[in-house]
Amino acid sequence: MATAKGDLTAAYIAAQGQACDLTLSGVDLGFYDGSDGAHTLPPGTYCFSAVAALTGTLKLSGSAAAKWTFRIGSALNAAVGSSVILSGGAIPDNVYWAVGSSATLFTNASFQGNIMALTSITLQNGATIAGRALAQNGAVDMTAGAATVTKP
Repeated sequence: MATAKGDLTAAYIAAQGQACDLTLSGVDLGFYDGSDGAHTLPPGTYCFSAVAALTGTLKLSGSAAAKWTFRIGSALNAAVGSSVILSGGAIPDNVYWAVGSSATLFTNASFQGNIMALTSITLQNGATIAGRALAQNGAVDMTAGAATVTKP
């Protein structure tokens, strides 16, 4: 257990230490729905000084080697029915969410990637993650019912 927690801490620190390619503070991730070039996030590191929110759909498109890191100062909130979708061969193993406090995936949110929260993660009824849900100092709460985490 101690080794796993140490590995999580090291991964979190590494993700939080990456240089930002673009600061998205105050921007809803649903803006990047992939509808055109202006609404597309290429692989890179994206930073939020405080809360990161997703309403609607976030589409990440790239090869299987493409990587996205989201450095989030405090909370991550994925709204009811929101989704992260991958295309072009992109894989959940290469999407990292380094959350400065807690993450909440609300009812029926569909998520991709590895959430590394400093405090806790809550998955409400019907929320799904293709990836990992890892909390350093708190719990991963899936007690609301029918939430799933699938390691791709």
